Amino acid sequence: MMEEILPPRTFKKRTNAVKTTQHTLLSFLPARLCKEFMKSYNLFFLFLCCIVSIPSLTPFSNISYITCVLMVVSVNIIKTSLGEIKRYRADQRMNTQLLPVIRKGKITETRREDINNGDILVFAEGEVLPVDVLLLGAYTEKGAEPLIYIETSSIDGESALKVRRTLFMVGASKALGGEDFATLEGLEKVSINREAEQGTCFTIDSSIPFSKENLIYKGSSIYGKYTSLGLSLGGKNTQDTHRIKNSIFMKVLARKTVSIIFLYLSILLLSSFASCLFITRSAWISSLAHESLSRVAVRNFAANIIIFSSLVPLSLFVTLDGLRIAYSVYIRNDREMRYNDTPCESNMQGVVEDIGLLTHVLTDKTGTLTQNQMIFKGLHFKNQIAPLFFDGASLKKMLSYDYALMNVLALVSCHSVDVFDGVYRGVSQEEVSILTLFKEKGIFLSHRQNNTLYLEIGEETLAITVLEVLPFSPALSRMSVLVQIGGFFFLFTKGSEEVVDSQGALSVDGKYRALTVAMREVSVDEVLNVPRKEEPQPVPFFQKVTVSDLLKNQPTSLSSYAPSPGFSLLYLEPGQEYIGTAYIEDVLQPNAGKTIETIKARGISVWMLTGDRKESAISCGASTSILSPLSKIHSGTEVVRLLEGEVDTNTISLGKETGVIVYRTSPQEKQQITHLLRKQGNIVLTIGDGENDVGMIEEADVGICVIGKEGRKAAFVSDIIVPTFSSLSKLVDYHGRICLERLKGVYFFYVFKSISVAMCQCFYGLQVGSSGSIASSSLFLLFYNGIITSPLSVELGLFREQSVVRTMEEAVLSGALYGLSSFFIVYLSFGSIDVIDALGRTAGHGFISRVFSLCIFVSTLLHFIFISDSFVAFSLVSVTMSCLFFSVSIGMDGGYDIFLSPSLYVILLLRIVTGIAIERFMEIVRNRKVQSCPPARPGIT
Repeated sequence: MMEEILPPRTFKKRTNAVKTTQHTLLSFLPARLCKEFMKSYNLFFLFLCCIVSIPSLTPFSNISYITCVLMVVSVNIIKTSLGEIKRYRADQRMNTQLLPVIRKGKITETRREDINNGDILVFAEGEVLPVDVLLLGAYTEKGAEPLIYIETSSIDGESALKVRRTLFMVGASKALGGEDFATLEGLEKVSINREAEQGTCFTIDSSIPFSKENLIYKGSSIYGKYTSLGLSLGGKNTQDTHRIKNSIFMKVLARKTVSIIFLYLSILLLSSFASCLFITRSAWISSLAHESLSRVAVRNFAANIIIFSSLVPLSLFVTLDGLRIAYSVYIRNDREMRYNDTPCESNMQGVVEDIGLLTHVLTDKTGTLTQNQMIFKGLHFKNQIAPLFFDGASLKKMLSYDYALMNVLALVSCHSVDVFDGVYRGVSQEEVSILTLFKEKGIFLSHRQNNTLYLEIGEETLAITVLEVLPFSPALSRMSVLVQIGGFFFLFTKGSEEVVDSQGALSVDGKYRALTVAMREVSVDEVLNVPRKEEPQPVPFFQKVTVSDLLKNQPTSLSSYAPSPGFSLLYLEPGQEYIGTAYIEDVLQPNAGKTIETIKARGISVWMLTGDRKESAISCGASTSILSPLSKIHSGTEVVRLLEGEVDTNTISLGKETGVIVYRTSPQEKQQITHLLRKQGNIVLTIGDGENDVGMIEEADVGICVIGKEGRKAAFVSDIIVPTFSSLSKLVDYHGRICLERLKGVYFFYVFKSISVAMCQCFYGLQVGSSGSIASSSLFLLFYNGIITSPLSVELGLFREQSVVRTMEEAVLSGALYGLSSFFIVYLSFGSIDVIDALGRTAGHGFISRVFSLCIFVSTLLHFIFISDSFVAFSLVSVTMSCLFFSVSIGMDGGYDIFLSPSLYVILLLRIVTGIAIERFMEIVRNRKVQSCPPARPGIT
């Protein structure tokens, strides 16, 4: 479908604005309130607020209860608002960037957000394009340039530079002149088919067709010292969104909370049944003539709803969210994870705890494991028993080897690199690295003139005329050139050892990327496409050839040379012989190999997914310890097919491999592989650095972006942003594991507290006929989880290495034992007559309820101390704060006169002794379970 773009007559505002916020200032609060109360547990507590609001229906203060619920909801809203503010500020920084544009015949500046379709942008070296553009022209200090180089790794993951050609020659005077402005003003419209990547540019005098070679897409960056002009074509979308994905840990907790809710409903039904029985069978209740039985029944039922709601702790998820935010701040300030003073970043929805559950890590190669750089390490020459590595090797030593000069000529001829002011620029980093190393050794490709390369070797200069080229392609996996050097004609080929004759090559077990070099001399007759009159020299003839030998042979005039229709170098390749191998090494990120080893030591599978060819993938895999003798090596298409088959048949074979190299993988295949692994039940972390990795980062359970100037979209959809791949080592080996253990400890602590209170209340309810009377004081019960014991939860969540309690069953059992013992200690100390009066109220004007509160609180402190594996300074602070909060609640709920009763201290002693006995019993249970069960994988049980 053709789309027309016209130069703008009027300039509109915010046509290219980046927006990552989800709400406006006016819509934020209503939208968030709606979102919060769509959560099942918040909706549950909203229902309880309605019950509490009815006068005289429950023993709780309606103001206190509603305030508590609003505080919890407000914490989530404030957390979300901070994230929105952060995103808004980032949007503003990006949208207000000033960019030069040509409007009304002169260069002016406009904000990025105000770029209109049809604007002519001026951009320089290293700039990342904010929109798709049609390349109109480019110039340097030397004048107009017909082509430029761009880098697109953030879009497609390819580190190789790409060539883009200009439509017009502008800047001939080394700057934009009047004629250039006139040319640009002559643009009438552009007609483009985005799918076909082609169109037509219409000027006053003519129409100029353009293709993909003239288009540069949003996110690309300019390579080289060009000043370029591009017509804005807009972008596919200008709105990015931050990743918001629920934590697996939090999902599991939500599912387990459902079982607690069922327990709550069961107790509620039993208490309601007991209350009805108590009302109908108690003689004294009939004396309350002013109250009907139905009213009393409803009141008791409503009171029990509130009382047993402690089983579903109101503050649990808020506490866990707060701790997760704290971990995000902790990771940001972890100096060991910084690189060049750049910190890690974790979004407000951080899923650090899920890293402790990982089964697979999928990593990109280019820009993630490597630094987008390559080093030419050495050469192996035919008939040699060892390769020559260039460390300290001189030009003279290198050329002294048999076939050395022919290898040099082959590698210097067989490439697509251009020379600008002595600097090599090309689409292949490996070709650039070869020519750069040769230059350091005194072999300098000085320039290219038409089809002739001029090579300086020491004091001598060779002219190499390129007659034919068979360009590299993934299908061929090689490149061939037909050249004339002096009076000789050579066919040089370099490529994969699988497709180029490699008989006699050495094996390096994937340590380096190997480029095999083969050659043969071609006769003049073959070049001129006439019947052969003379046989070319065999390859061994050139074993010790020198530059002088080549120059002595007078060149043959090829004025009549022209390839016949259908001619291809493929016809000349048979008969080539192996002459050497070039060894190239990717420059890895710092400590990349050590990081991989650390991850694999934790039993996590590591897969590398790359768009590069097989040899490059194997070399990088060997250098980083991903590759092992048992590792599988497949193309992206093969892996998708194999995993789909496993999912369909419900089998796992490839999915359980610990190390897999996946080459020639498209961005879509990366996302598919991630999806299929998750579908098999695996928990997957993906790490990448560019827009080609966005799909797999979004699909993963944990998405990580290696920060870079081109990785903005990947950063937006990731959970964590790291400055370098090595940061992943501490994330997996420490932060993820510790965070998971701490949050599990906090959850089990909440379960213990809830069960302890519920069990005590259950047995108390049996004594009062489930009449809605509370064992502990109402204020204590209301703020027990949310405030009084919250410092203990925070201490467990921030400072403990791990909790002694390992399973939910242990937490439930210990909570039940503590709750049961708390009730019987108080009951046996005072007797049933002192505990409950004839109206179902605690006797002594709240004295007994405060004793119940004290027993429950002391139980919590005892359990907190016994489940700790270590203590820090904050442990004492947290206990002190909890005691302070408890004393305030006791004082507000009746006073401190209970501490004057001698019996209280006997009860405390009994509580401590029975608590120690319970903890000893739980230790025996845990030890027996450990002996009878093998270690389980990290998780929530």
